[in-house]
Amino acid sequence: MIAKLLISFYIASIMGVSIDVLRGVLKNIESELEINIVYILYNEQKEIERAHIKKIKKFLDSLKYESAIVILEGIGGDINAGKLLALELGIKFRNGMFIAIPNFALSSLVYSIFPSRVLIMDNSGYVGPVEPLIKAKQSNIVIPISVLQLMKSSDIEQRNKAIKCWIDQGNFILELLEHFQPSIIHEYNQLHVDQIVDIFKLFLCSMHDRKITKTDLIKSNLHVLDATDKEFWNYIKLFVSNRKSEIITNRHIQFVIGDSNSEFIFT
Repeated sequence: MIAKLLISFYIASIMGVSIDVLRGVLKNIESELEINIVYILYNEQKEIERAHIKKIKKFLDSLKYESAIVILEGIGGDINAGKLLALELGIKFRNGMFIAIPNFALSSLVYSIFPSRVLIMDNSGYVGPVEPLIKAKQSNIVIPISVLQLMKSSDIEQRNKAIKCWIDQGNFILELLEHFQPSIIHEYNQLHVDQIVDIFKLFLCSMHDRKITKTDLIKSNLHVLDATDKEFWNYIKLFVSNRKSEIITNRHIQFVIGDSNSEFIFT
């Protein structure tokens, strides 16, 4: 039954039928698998804010199942908003969450991958290191500066402030893993301390600033499903591409959240 649904999904997608028809097939898959398929897509010009979390939580509370495939895309934004989103997703979908990243999830959105049982990506997808902005003095003016810059500062006080922030983010990642992925924590405990430090350097801005690929994520002991050439994945890529084209052309839209039954657009 599932195979037939996926095949019909794929055929519908490549024939270019309307999003409404594709959502109908999506609804059948949700019902058959008893899993929500949720998407949270940010306009590439917009960042996640704390004010968004209440709206997202309200939508999540309305969903039927306690497991989900969450399609996530955005450039990130407020660190605390990213932390709250990760917690809300992890708590709501405590029976199992799969994070699908068709293109990218950057900065504070990276936190949401840690409560996830499995990441779904292909070779073109990537996530970005968490790079908080903290207030610091520059030319006698207090402005938000990235931790990456401050860690290279010649000012010892500024550098210590950046290091403390970096440690705080690492502790939060550990808390997410301990709460939602205890088996991964067990694997980490078997590793040498230097290896653990390398793992957290991957996710937190350190002395590098680059894309984190599927290969990097697999090396970090997270469970990654290769999505290349799967019918369902082809649909997800098509669906996200369609929604993004509408979001990007309307600069007032900050993000959309939805599933097969409903969609909410926030401006």
